[in-house]
Amino acid sequence: MPRIYKRNRVWYVDYVDDGRRVREAVSESKAEALLELREREAERIVHGRRRPRRSGGMLKLSEFITSYLAYVDLNCSPASVKRYRGMMSNLRGFCEAEQIGDMGKFGARHAEMFKLFRTKDGAAPRTINSELVIIGSAFNYFVSMRRLRENPWQGCRKLRVVERDPRVYSRDEIARVCARLPGWASDAVIVLVYTGLRFDELRNLRWAGVNLKSKFIRIASREGFTTKTGEAWTVPLPKAAMAVLKRRKKLGDEWVVRQPGGRGRMHDKSLRDLFQGVLKALGLEHGTIHDLRHTYASWMIAAGAPLDSVQAILGHRDYRTTQRYRHFQPDYLQEHARRLDD
Repeated sequence: MPRIYKRNRVWYVDYVDDGRRVREAVSESKAEALLELREREAERIVHGRRRPRRSGGMLKLSEFITSYLAYVDLNCSPASVKRYRGMMSNLRGFCEAEQIGDMGKFGARHAEMFKLFRTKDGAAPRTINSELVIIGSAFNYFVSMRRLRENPWQGCRKLRVVERDPRVYSRDEIARVCARLPGWASDAVIVLVYTGLRFDELRNLRWAGVNLKSKFIRIASREGFTTKTGEAWTVPLPKAAMAVLKRRKKLGDEWVVRQPGGRGRMHDKSLRDLFQGVLKALGLEHGTIHDLRHTYASWMIAAGAPLDSVQAILGHRDYRTTQRYRHFQPDYLQEHARRLDD
């Protein structure tokens, strides 16, 4: 039997379509959800199954964004939800600037206009490309729900991205920066640069995921946190990270690293502002917290670790992601090149 239910202020219709259970976001209005429910019930009685829903009708911008974000809330990690909300906000700004109210009237030309709009906003090509992919997935969602006939951004060409080498810190730079940071921030930097964890992975790390005896960290999804790939993996602990973790274990906090007086876990802005402030004060090249992960990968490869091992430790699903660090293997490449001299 079709039914309605409410989640995060949005009403859904729950029904079965050809033996497949479907949960479809309707709107924040219970009245609209009830109307949708009656339509589903009528279709079931008359036809015994759901009829294809008419497409091409009015699809308001507000409904497009609200319904898609409701779908994202149910199916994506909190970090992805936050990112998608920002992208939908950019789409709203574009539509309001161009006075577009009906998403069914979108065409391929609007994708080109959107790229120009975001470029003028100062967005980087890589950022714009990500937005094109996510907004395209939103259109696909409404096509699957039979609210649109087709995805107007299908085949949209992405902007050209110039690949640059990642910022890599030296051990001396890390030591100088940590000497200027407060204790909790210094500990966070040491753990990040000697394990390659993403900030969100460290922020959500509890002691249950740390095995000091066997010297490893287990990164896995748990309540309130989902890994970026949805998978779990193990990260070995070198001496520098072990020393920090053993000391922090004695503090008795449930979280491995948390700033004193902070409510809940670490906040990326707090650590980022401190870190970049010290870099500037020391006259060092600008960098980000995520560059600590790049640094870990480069140090590992320079020490002779094969790319597939680095991929496993970093939790990369795609080997091509790890390939960006291959240029840190000069000795390995020279060894192969010397074979031509034999």
